[in-house]
Amino acid sequence: PPKKVGPLMSKMFSEITEAQFLDQVKQLAVINQWLVDHTPTMQQRPGIYKTGGLVGKPDLCLISLTGAGIIYAELKTMEGRLSPAQKIVGNALLMNGAEYYVWRPDQLDLIVARLQRKQ
Repeated sequence: PPKKVGPLMSKMFSEITEAQFLDQVKQLAVINQWLVDHTPTMQQRPGIYKTGGLVGKPDLCLISLTGAGIIYAELKTMEGRLSPAQKIVGNALLMNGAEYYVWRPDQLDLIVARLQRKQ
């Protein structure tokens, strides 16, 4: 079960942007010997952003340099919700045996534990 956090930590987690969280996870992955694939979003026109490739594709594909696996991770803020396309892609990954997660800032301890695991 997830750890309970106090009001101060909850406030800290809720203030982290997805971009800040993405940077944290990418750094943790590199430190723990994972290759990191992230397709950045591009601004189509003011206020409209789009990611190239498959609609709903997870934010990160992490490939272990130590044989610990391949991870697909969708990153969300504490309030962020999956889009319908993200749900479809996530379910398809799981049905095909992929290791897929939706990670949030309050799960950093679980993220670190997974990235440090040697499988």
